[in-house]
Amino acid sequence: MLVFGWWRQPETQPQVQTQTNAGSAAKVSASPSTPTVATTEPIPSGPVAYTPPPSSAPPVPTSEIPRRRELEDIVNLAAPAVVVLQTTTGSGSGFFVSPGLIITNEHVVSGAAYVTVRTQGRTTVQAMVTRRAPDLDLAVLRLNNPAAGQPVLPLGHLADVRVGQEVMAIGSPAFSADLVLERTVTRGIVSALRTIGPVTYIQTDAAINPGNSGGPLLDKNGYVIGITTAKMVGAEALGLANSMHQ
Repeated sequence: MLVFGWWRQPETQPQVQTQTNAGSAAKVSASPSTPTVATTEPIPSGPVAYTPPPSSAPPVPTSEIPRRRELEDIVNLAAPAVVVLQTTTGSGSGFFVSPGLIITNEHVVSGAAYVTVRTQGRTTVQAMVTRRAPDLDLAVLRLNNPAAGQPVLPLGHLADVRVGQEVMAIGSPAFSADLVLERTVTRGIVSALRTIGPVTYIQTDAAINPGNSGGPLLDKNGYVIGITTAKMVGAEALGLANSMHQ
């Protein structure tokens, strides 16, 4: 059974469950006035150390050597762009793609014209749902007065996604109205690419939980390659994210 990663306000409080070759070579020298003389020199056996020629270039300072971006660096840059979205019926996740625009799943904001947005600094603002695409399960929200310097996430493309590559999901799993684990990071790989109807999904074993819906699925360079959408109940580590080519 496919279950969306969106937390709905329950009628009753849910219960929490724990779960060498040696040889010789001929050397020949010739001269117009002397006869040819052949000599032999042994070829050394075993590896020969290579000594590079001296370089005239000055050494590069360590601080200027490019460093590979670590996963924690990507998370620190991406997390401030991820938000919690709350409606009267539940909560989900979203992320800024420009200072005033947020992308999420349509099922997170279904039936709502306005949504409460909670940022990393726990500031709450209202956003209006300006576009919906139920067939693709995508929605766009707009803020009238976004915060100055609001971090945003760059968008990737499905053509750059490869099965087996490492990915990270950032979202806010919710287990009750008061228990929302904001900007939780999970890690996995791209397990497969699957097309269902008009949507191409990225299958991943990164953990997806209720409340993750609408959050970004990031590649190792920090680009959004998908929007976490659903998980398969009864299956281990099987989640789906809408690819960003929709």
